[in-house]
Formats: sequence, C-alpha cells, structure tokens
Amino acid sequence: MRHPYTIVVGEDPTIVNLLRSYLAPAEGACTSFVPAHSREELKGLVLKNDNNIAVIDSECGKFTSAEVVKIIRAAFSNLPIVCLVDKDTPESISDLLACGADAYLNKNYISSELLKHTVEHALIIREARTPGGKTKKLQDELNIQNQLLEECHRRVTSLYHATHEFVDNVSHELRNPLTVVKEYTSLIHDGLVGEINDDQKDLLNNALIRVDDLASMVEDMLDSSKLRTGLLNISRQETQPSEVIERLKTNFQRKADAFGVRLEIDIPQDLPWIYCDPAQIARVLRNLAANAVKFAEEGGFVRIWVKHEPDKDCVVVGVTDNGPGIRPQALTQIFEAFQQIGDDTRRSTKGLGLGLSIVKDLVHLNFGDIEVHSVPGEGSEFSFSVPLAGSTGIIEHYLQRLGEFRGGSSFVSMVKVNATEIGEPGSLDMLDTFLQNQIRRTDLVFRQDQATWLIVAATNAGGLNTMIERIIRSREETNRNTAGIPLPALEYQVQGNWRVKDQQSELVQMYSRLIRAREGVNV
Repeated sequence: MRHPYTIVVGEDPTIVNLLRSYLAPAEGACTSFVPAHSREELKGLVLKNDNNIAVIDSECGKFTSAEVVKIIRAAFSNLPIVCLVDKDTPESISDLLACGADAYLNKNYISSELLKHTVEHALIIREARTPGGKTKKLQDELNIQNQLLEECHRRVTSLYHATHEFVDNVSHELRNPLTVVKEYTSLIHDGLVGEINDDQKDLLNNALIRVDDLASMVEDMLDSSKLRTGLLNISRQETQPSEVIERLKTNFQRKADAFGVRLEIDIPQDLPWIYCDPAQIARVLRNLAANAVKFAEEGGFVRIWVKHEPDKDCVVVGVTDNGPGIRPQALTQIFEAFQQIGDDTRRSTKGLGLGLSIVKDLVHLNFGDIEVHSVPGEGSEFSFSVPLAGSTGIIEHYLQRLGEFRGGSSFVSMVKVNATEIGEPGSLDMLDTFLQNQIRRTDLVFRQDQATWLIVAATNAGGLNTMIERIIRSREETNRNTAGIPLPALEYQVQGNWRVKDQQSELVQMYSRLIRAREGVNV
C-alpha cells in the first residue's frame, strides 16, 4: 500500500507530531497538516494533490470532525478518510462512519503499527470503490486487515486497562488493612481500651506515623496512575485557605512531635478566598509538610505559612525547614517521578519518590506555580501559588495549562447555566455537586450565585452542544433513578466560542465581565 500525499486535518501539536513521525518517514509520503478553517480550503487542498488519504483529528479547527468528514466526502466520494477519536464510544464512532469515514483509531492508543493497519484498511476500501476493481479479493483482504486491526486494538486496550486496574486494585486492597491498623492503634494510643504508660504511648505514636507514611505511599501510587491516564477527578470551587490548613493541624503536629521538630504555623487573618480543589491542595500541603518534617534537624523547626499577593491575584502557601538542604544540581530532578534525593537515615520509610512529582501536577491542575529555594546545610523552602476566586488570573493560567492537559483543545467555549426552579432545600447544593461531576478536568465550573453557574469548556461549538446534551440526559436519568430530592430544571445560555491561539484577549474579557457581575458573592 502506498499513499504519496497525506492530508492531516488537525491542530493538536502532540497529535500532529505523532502523525508526522508515523506517516511521512514510514511511507515516504509528503504530509500536509492544516486546520479546518473553511470548506473551500479543505476542498482546494484535497483537489490539488492526487492519490491522497485524509487523517482527521477530533480537534480540527472551526468544524467538528464529523463536519469535516461530510465536507470532504461530499466533494470526493473515493477519498480514504481515517478519523482519530478520543474515546471508543459507539455513538461518536457510528456518527463518523455514517458521515462517510472509512476507519477510525483511538488516539490515546496510537502507534505506528496500529496507524499502518488503519491506513491500509482505508486504502483497501478506496480501491474497492474503484470501478473495475476486484471486489471479492479486496473484500477478503479488507476482512483480514480489519481482523488484525481489531485484534491489535483489543490487545493494547486490554493491557492498558489491566495495568490501570492492577494499580487501582492493589491500592484499594492496601487501604483497607491500613485503615484498620490505624484505627485500632489510635484507640490504644488514646487510652480508650485501657491505660498505657508514656513509653508505650511514644511507640504507638511512632506506629501511627509509619501507618500514615504507608497510606501516603498507597495514595501516591493511586494518584500517579490516575494523573498519567487523565482520570483523576478535580472539583474546583471557592475555598478559604485557612480552613484547609486548620483541618491538617493535628496531623502536622503529631508528625512533628514524633521527629522532635518544632512546628510553626503562620496564617494571617482575613485571607481572601481562592479557587481550587481543596482536597488536592490539602494533599499538596501534606506532602510538602511531611517531607519537611522528615528532613528537618532534630530540635529544628518547620514553618507553614500563607501570604496574600494582591499584585499577582493569588495566595502563596509555603513550607520552610532547617534541614540539610538540596544540592543545586538536584533541584532540577526533585519533581520527576521516582526520584529520591538524599540518604537521610532518619527516614525509616523512604517512600516511592512520587510525592513531589504529584505535588507539581496537582498545583498545575489548580492553575498555580511551585517554587523551591534551598541552601545546602541551611534548609529548604517550597512554596506554591493558588489563584484568587473571581480573578482573571484563573482564566489566564487555565489557557496556559490547557496545552498540558491530555486531549487539550484549540477552542474554549462558555455557557451560563441557570436553575429555573429552586425546588426543595438543599437541591441547589446537590446541583452544584452534580455539575462538578459532569465536567472534565479540562473544564471549569464557577458558581456565580445560589442558582447560576458559569461553565468554561475546552471544546468548540459542536463539542459544547454535545456536552449540554449529555448534562440534560444525565440530569433526567439522575432524577428518574433517585427517590430523594430531584435536581432542579436548568436553562442554558451559550456565551460564545473562542480560538485559544488568537482570541485569548476576547475570551479573558468575556470571562472577566461575567465574573465581575457576581463580585462580592461567596457561596
């Protein structure tokens, strides 16, 4: 099979680079990568080059991938078309095939071998359409190639899911006995099942510290798996930073006491509200504080501090210690997975080397930045920023991070969601949770007031309509299958769609205008 000229319709730079490496060198092909800005542009490029094959990405410009297939198929009935999909959902695949696509490939599992089989599959279909072709022979070849393709896809999918399920299962199976050990040890430690002396209490306190270390490693392993596969749930909301730290104080103090370290916590009064996932920010702080306590010199100190930086529209949270510090050449390595710096013998539980890698990912998922300053022999200071609720910094950081998300989009859309009926008490809070669970981690939900939400979605107009339809179906299904308080009816008002590459200022202005309309409201 030979295809001397390949047209790839898409804008995702990661996918473009993958296809360029898989298609052009492997087949000696000339490859053109274009966005789908207009029907004429697409038709003209296809018409200009003979014996083409079109590869269409799920994010491909002004049109959805299904619309691009329709445009190309209407103009060129015999052109082979391969579509890249984000998920193997029967509805999306059937839509693409109905529009005229010849083959599809899940871009999350793309490889040169799978791409080769998929392209050959599409070319066989093209030859079968050619007048005078040997239909029976081509059909037999098509069936064989299709079987090989399906088998390869099944094998890769099976391995992928088996690996993820293994990590999940091991993590969950370890969590249960660790929880039991911690609860029973805590009962004895607190004297609830009989008096204990001070020496016994110290030993039990150390045991609780080690259980926490093991639980943290299990959580690291599970979260690392979810982060790599894009499955970690993020529920960003307006949060008071002092409340997050207050809930962690007891855990911090117990660990500091076990290591003979003085703990200082400096939280100013009247801190502004921030926009983040409070559970994930708490996780970041736990990891940083645990590391600081382990490395601080006995009799030394660890200080947890927070400060508001109004000129940067953020709150900065930091952890400072007087430990051995970090060598300058190691500062570039510490945020990489499975990296452990130092060999402090005080650390009886060394960990997996995932903690700081996860910290960096979680900070970025919450649109912040992380910094480290360290002087060998004097100590280290880790700090991370979190954007203020209602600030334009949120959308600006969001646009910067968008390309880092798995399946990042070239478009961003906004829709305002209004509850048209209040319903029973508590129904609006349930609705807030419902909407948070309906979006991807590449999307944002802002609660503007008690009954109004703004959703920022990393998709184009077609994808936004699909998302709205999915939310409508999910709400109906939830109310149909729930005997409790029903979710209120919703009204959707699309605010617009913007290209990330060249319409960021218009997007930021619209976001700012909509957010300022509810300034001063904390829910």
